[in-house]
Amino acid sequence: SPCQYDAFHAGFEFREEITAPMDYRVGFGYDVHKLTPGRKLILGGIGIPNAVGCLAHSDGDVLIHAVIDALLGAANLRDIGFHFPDTAGTYKDIASTLLLEKTVKLLHDHGFAPGNIDSTLCLQRPKLSDYIPEMQEKMAGILKIGSDRVREDDRVVSPPNSPWSYPVCKFPECANNRFSGGNARFHVRVVRI
Repeated sequence: SPCQYDAFHAGFEFREEITAPMDYRVGFGYDVHKLTPGRKLILGGIGIPNAVGCLAHSDGDVLIHAVIDALLGAANLRDIGFHFPDTAGTYKDIASTLLLEKTVKLLHDHGFAPGNIDSTLCLQRPKLSDYIPEMQEKMAGILKIGSDRVREDDRVVSPPNSPWSYPVCKFPECANNRFSGGNARFHVRVVRI
């Protein structure tokens, strides 16, 4: 009904050329990796100088892994482990940016495209504020969206030597996939293309 339509779109920008409600899907992704010496720390496809990196079968990019899970979830295409199993030698030490490229192609093959990313990375150190713009540009390029549609933030969690302190890097992610043509967070939207 018109009332439902108006209520659904409350707060959305209206443009005259839009004649039908936009359908979109939202997904949630989450990844945790143990930090260990002898590994590079790669986040959002960017190498971050640090004494420890994420222990993983691939390059351990928790940010991209969570984004992939959120995108796949939003499009109802299973999860990262289904498409890129850690038991397959093919993915040993693979750059997660390549996995994200494959995921974007899979989305397009099923009629979806990424809409936006809102993410928060939780770790004790290092501080990431200097690297966030580069991570946004890198991920926006792979996702084929504007960097203004990729929000990344970092949060310091559990002070060192606290009972809750543990050497991990966590990344909850949310993906929003647009479907047109019709507590940390990750919001991803995919759109039907």
